[in-house]
Amino acid sequence: MKKMGGAWNMETTRKRSRIFTICAVLVAMFCLAVGAGNTVSFERMMNQVVERYVSENNQQVASQISYRLKMGREFVSDFADTLSRMPQFLLTEDFISRKTAAVELEGLMVLFEDGSVFPESACPDYLSQWFEKNPDIWEKQVTSYVADQNLIFTAPVHYGDGTEAVVVGLQNYWSIKALVFRADYQEQGASFLIDRKDGEILIADEKSALSVTDQQLYALLETGRELEGDGQVYEAVMPNGQEVFVSLYEVRDTDWVQAAVIPSDFLMAQIERHMDVYAAVVVAVMVLLGVLIGHLMKENQRWERLSVTEPLTGGWSREGFIKLGTQNTEGHRLHEWIVVYLNIKDFRYINESWGEEDGNLMLQFIYRMLSGLINEEELVSRSSMDHFFLLLKEEDDREVNRRILKMKEAVNERIRCKFSEYSIDFAVGACRLDIAGGVPTAMNKAIYASKLSDTDNVCSFYNAGIANMLEREERLNTLFEDSVKNRDFKVYLQPKVSPSEARACQAEALVRWFHPQEGVIYPSEFIPIFEKNGKICSLDLYMFEEVCRLIDRWIKEKKTLVSISVNVSRFHLREAGSEIWKEYKRILDRYDIPEGVIEMELTETILLEENQIPFVKAVLNGFRSCGLRVALDDFGFAYSSLSMLKEFAVDTLKMDRSFFVNENDKSRKIVGSIIQLAHSLDMDVVAEGIEAKEQVEMLRKMGCDLIQGYVYSKPLPVGEFDQWREEYDR
Repeated sequence: MKKMGGAWNMETTRKRSRIFTICAVLVAMFCLAVGAGNTVSFERMMNQVVERYVSENNQQVASQISYRLKMGREFVSDFADTLSRMPQFLLTEDFISRKTAAVELEGLMVLFEDGSVFPESACPDYLSQWFEKNPDIWEKQVTSYVADQNLIFTAPVHYGDGTEAVVVGLQNYWSIKALVFRADYQEQGASFLIDRKDGEILIADEKSALSVTDQQLYALLETGRELEGDGQVYEAVMPNGQEVFVSLYEVRDTDWVQAAVIPSDFLMAQIERHMDVYAAVVVAVMVLLGVLIGHLMKENQRWERLSVTEPLTGGWSREGFIKLGTQNTEGHRLHEWIVVYLNIKDFRYINESWGEEDGNLMLQFIYRMLSGLINEEELVSRSSMDHFFLLLKEEDDREVNRRILKMKEAVNERIRCKFSEYSIDFAVGACRLDIAGGVPTAMNKAIYASKLSDTDNVCSFYNAGIANMLEREERLNTLFEDSVKNRDFKVYLQPKVSPSEARACQAEALVRWFHPQEGVIYPSEFIPIFEKNGKICSLDLYMFEEVCRLIDRWIKEKKTLVSISVNVSRFHLREAGSEIWKEYKRILDRYDIPEGVIEMELTETILLEENQIPFVKAVLNGFRSCGLRVALDDFGFAYSSLSMLKEFAVDTLKMDRSFFVNENDKSRKIVGSIIQLAHSLDMDVVAEGIEAKEQVEMLRKMGCDLIQGYVYSKPLPVGEFDQWREEYDR
């Protein structure tokens, strides 16, 4: 609140200084005009000054309202996106309270399908009727205004299990009203905020001596419609014969119009009231005329900077970065300039561990450090959350990488002075202006490039290859829905064989994509794309249902059933939460599948990353309650914790193939120990990626239950798998 108060005082001082400067300049001009006897020219000049004055003030008010609305919409939208990916048990009153305080909203709540609101204490009485009158809040973002109450921002939340909710944010009515009244017309002019669509006057200046009725205001608004372009100032005559200037500016992304009406003789009246004072100081004013004009120019520049300033760091906002970056690079060779995007890795852990206040202090510190490491013509901006942009003048990509590493080390060196074991890393992407054609496009392409690098703090540069990859991604995204409907995704089965022939073979279901136009599209290409855009969730469920259909067909054909394991993406688990098993149960209910025939494979990184034992237990127990077995895939690939085996009910361990690549005595002893440990916990063991018969014999002696790999068979289409199984059985 101190920061906001400082901004308000600065704004008040700016207004007073600006009015004083304008009046002082006009005094000097008036004295000269009187001395020359050119009254008509002087009055015409006064009118031009008044016209510019009302236009600039009204534009600034409209811009501030637009910015305030944009911040509210973006925050509510980001919060809705966070909720859609977050387990619902993490939604607490303390969590919402901290989010509300972070952006100084008056209220923040979540409306659920059953009409309940959480937290209920944050919901004013009038909102219930407002919800009923605005059913479209469940489909799209809505920004609305309730007179003398609040600004309302809403954004729908789509949970993976079909649950729907709406995030509702409330902005104080008086904060918008104060913006409308910021334009200082000495109570001679009036400022209004009007809903052009409904014809409602949202806010009107009650203190103004200028009398404007609703009908007169509507007439002025209709006249403004006939003018071309936004921000036109025109002259009008009121019914009492008074001549006025009217300024109209649209509030971006709304149907609202910010209007100002000011008498055309506004400044002349001010001057005439104080003629004796002006005459006494005219000589001094003439001497200071040049200084005051320079001061006015600096004030205007300062105000322009404030309008493009990011409030947390006090530096350039995204809009300011684009505006100044475009100016700085105009007329230069664009290949010399590069936009760099920095995303702090795992910053959410800072907010969760230290709190949002300390998280904000960290962001301010990083901004100051980056600002101190750029050159005079270069720029830095915090765009949103933990995202930063740099505009650097560097032709050599290697030099860009060197500078980024230098920045990272400088930041961490300061951090380690207080927190010796802590450091931060960046995901880094960059795009040159000659490739993008402009700063805004380069920013978007730099973000995309950052997602393609697997190495922290190393810059990934957007180039023609990435552009082709992006085009390919968009193409595959477009094809996905039709391919699901046409069942272009096929199930391939890779056998899992008992080395001691003590049990029947099993199989793992793997996906292959055969598109009629594109041909074969390999999983290594489409799986990462669908994990990134969320389509992997639909693909997981599609593959599970295809396996259910296959088993159902085997049952109807009276064939011997084979136990099949199906993969669950870690991204799907994050999206769906602890009740993911319900999606699979709905599919199971459509088929008569015996218990224990299908096994769900989850990678051990899923269990480790969540770091929520109750959450993981709920997932595993949910699958097992449906009659599904659970396998822990890639065991040993990440930082396996033996305590996981104690906490979680798992039926099968799949040892990662890394144990069997370049194996030695030590790795063989580890494999043997894992097999013994798993058996002591009543778990089966599968070794995957086996390619040599010698390895099969070794695993047989160790008591490994099943082996999967090219030593027996590659993944096969269902028909070929049936033939392979018949030969194996014989």
